[in-house]
Amino acid sequence: MNYTTQQKLTILLASIKGASTPRLEKLLSLYPDVADIFRHADSPDFPYPMLTPALKEQNKDSLEKYLKRLEKNEITVLFRDSHPNIFAFKSAPPLLYVKGNVELLSKGGVAIVGSRRCSRYGHEVAYSLGKAAAQGGITVISGGAEGIDSAALMGALENGGKVIAVFGFGMDKIYPAGNKELFARIAQNGALVSEYPLGTPAYQSHFPMRNRIISGLCDMLAVVEASVKSGTSTTVSWAQEQGKSIACVPGNITSEQSQGTNKLLKEGARIITCPEDMLEYFGKGWVRSDPELTELSPEEYEFVKAFAQEEELSLDELAQKCNNSPGALAAQLTMLELKGVLLRTQGSIYKLNRSKKYTLKDR
Repeated sequence: MNYTTQQKLTILLASIKGASTPRLEKLLSLYPDVADIFRHADSPDFPYPMLTPALKEQNKDSLEKYLKRLEKNEITVLFRDSHPNIFAFKSAPPLLYVKGNVELLSKGGVAIVGSRRCSRYGHEVAYSLGKAAAQGGITVISGGAEGIDSAALMGALENGGKVIAVFGFGMDKIYPAGNKELFARIAQNGALVSEYPLGTPAYQSHFPMRNRIISGLCDMLAVVEASVKSGTSTTVSWAQEQGKSIACVPGNITSEQSQGTNKLLKEGARIITCPEDMLEYFGKGWVRSDPELTELSPEEYEFVKAFAQEEELSLDELAQKCNNSPGALAAQLTMLELKGVLLRTQGSIYKLNRSKKYTLKDR
């Protein structure tokens, strides 16, 4: 990627520990020439003296080293002033790190979000919405967390759709760790996005700010399951500020995970009672299809049989039913998740994806 000198210096500035987005915004507004930030970092009137030592340590070698790290990780940096169509939302950051299909960021789409600790119903609905979006040619945008996010992303990916996952950490980090393979698939069939430089851990405080990018990139925000006070509520707040359409899936009135969505519906959010409701907003139709038939090996089919009388099973319970140790099952469980056979919720609780049909593979 060819960057201008100003862009390279902005990348270097953003990589410095402590150069948060608000500080970056102020420095860029005070010093139109980014080089002046490094030159005047030790002046008495410099607004962030805590950054001075790190700024004065930077040189051409540190810049080239960081640019090589970005290249090695196949990351492109986009800038607000050179991509106004992508950054055309309220509170957009000065730059974004992107791995994958950069063009997807300007196409809009549906952001499907909700609880990490979702119900089986929530999982199935999120997956079906992701699938419908894929069939309608609509990009699915989410945060990549366990639960609703992962189910929606998998629903789109497994049906040939394009997806965007927005991180609250550096692109060289993986969180949650169990989604490593999912993120690898997204990098190949969509885009991974973050405003945070390489090496930034997944601090909890980053996620509410991350949510403004999820809502900013979408045309419509679809909330599947969420409690009243949750991370999803911040995404809704950002979407409201940004003038985005908000839709919700109604849920069980006795479930805490549906109180937030039901409240939003009372306040006037669009209602989603089936995938067609979501597609209607985008002027798309949906051709219903019979449940797909997934062929499994005899070893894989044992996992399906384990759920014959169970809605959900822990890792230890699965190991017991499959006569194996939890450690020995790890690779198989990961593959079954990637195939969309098993859905994993928080705490390593597994559920069978009952929207599919399963059969033994001929040997």
